[in-house]
Amino acid sequence: MKKKFIRDISASSLQFVLNQLSGIFIFYITSRYLDKNSFGELNWSVAVLVTIFNILGGGIDQIVVRKIASKKDTDFLLKIYLVHVLTSGSIFYAALLISSRVFPGFFSLHYLLVFLAVSQLFTFFSLPFKQVATGEEQFRLLFYMSTCANLVKAAGLLVLLRFPPLNMMKVVYLYILSTAIELLVCLMFSKTLKSKSLSGKWNRLYYADLIKESLPQLGSVIFNSAVARFDWILLGLMASSQVIAEYSFAYKVFELSTLPLLILAPLLLPRFTRFFNSSLQEPNDKTNELFVLLRIEMICAAFIILVLNILWVPVIDGLTNHKYGAVNRYNILLLSACMPFLFLNNFIWTIHFALGRLTFIFRIISITFIINVVGDLILIPFYSGLGAAIAFFSAIIIQTFIYMKNTRIRAIPIEKAWYPLISCTLIAFVSGILSKWIFSNTWLQLYCCLTIFILLISATRQFRVSDWLIFKKAIGITL
Repeated sequence: MKKKFIRDISASSLQFVLNQLSGIFIFYITSRYLDKNSFGELNWSVAVLVTIFNILGGGIDQIVVRKIASKKDTDFLLKIYLVHVLTSGSIFYAALLISSRVFPGFFSLHYLLVFLAVSQLFTFFSLPFKQVATGEEQFRLLFYMSTCANLVKAAGLLVLLRFPPLNMMKVVYLYILSTAIELLVCLMFSKTLKSKSLSGKWNRLYYADLIKESLPQLGSVIFNSAVARFDWILLGLMASSQVIAEYSFAYKVFELSTLPLLILAPLLLPRFTRFFNSSLQEPNDKTNELFVLLRIEMICAAFIILVLNILWVPVIDGLTNHKYGAVNRYNILLLSACMPFLFLNNFIWTIHFALGRLTFIFRIISITFIINVVGDLILIPFYSGLGAAIAFFSAIIIQTFIYMKNTRIRAIPIEKAWYPLISCTLIAFVSGILSKWIFSNTWLQLYCCLTIFILLISATRQFRVSDWLIFKKAIGITL
């Protein structure tokens, strides 16, 4: 199995690991050494700009990957996509500069927008080269293109820590430098891309067709981007920078805790699609495999909730000099409680994606976005960051109910998914409450709650020895 695992490691998986590790390091250093106002303003500005530039991309990126992968019009795509990002990005930045003159009061509070927009602009200009490399499956080139910015940021922060104090503008200049280097690396390696033609006449009709083709994808991009960061944006507008610093810290740790889902989903999707399609005709042990996968995901989510909430205050306060631990205990409780529902939603999303029900998926995302926004607008003025966490938690739960109610697949009794979700979540809750009632020491609490958790998971038969064999078979692990 080790030899097979080593053979299966690719540049794309190494890219994922390096980007995640360097991203965690960057997040930790900036949260610990920047004051709350600066950290909050940094996160708010990045959230705003990432959302805007995702929308400016117009959903073209995935269309480009698909066309290049299918060998369609490869000589035109890089040029057309590059012109699109150069034009739309430059127009946006010009509008931002004009707005900073027209609305000086707003930009005096959010001064980082103008500076960080330069960094995001360089990243945006690099995107066509990365997408073409992805479509051509040149993953080694993509590795260099996609990791250099984070690695430069991480190395730069180490250098800056040697020359204290670490302030906001030093971090901003480092961000600009790192993304400028990323763009230079992309330009350097673009010569080895097959779709590298930048000469010839501009094809206006082809560009118009490309935009038209990408419009359905644009809707999903807008709502996905907004759901991911809209609560941050509203907090920055309706609350203080300290509130956005606290909430964004908790939300970022919550995002990092969902890494098992990010790792498992790409691995399972192709296999899931194959055996799901076959199960429609042969409803035998294939259905059992699906629910074994789901139970293991629920156990994993419940385990993360348990450990995260037991260790949160002592560990996070120790790591951040008492800035983000105790103040976020209820935020992280609500956000982490979303995890089993997110895992289940991803499970059902995969079913609908495998069946090509993209319109249905878009409709669910739209409803989730609207519920989250309404909840934010009502709750943030009264409860600040906790209000945003309540709104997000409510939107995810309602999304789960909508998915479950509207998923009726022959040979897949989807209603059975409620049992592992409710059971594993309740087991985590009971384990945590009992351990805190019995012990006051954090590490004894952790040992006690994990023991109770394992015993209850086994007693309720949420995990059996045979499940591991089925799980390995489902994801393709062989001895």
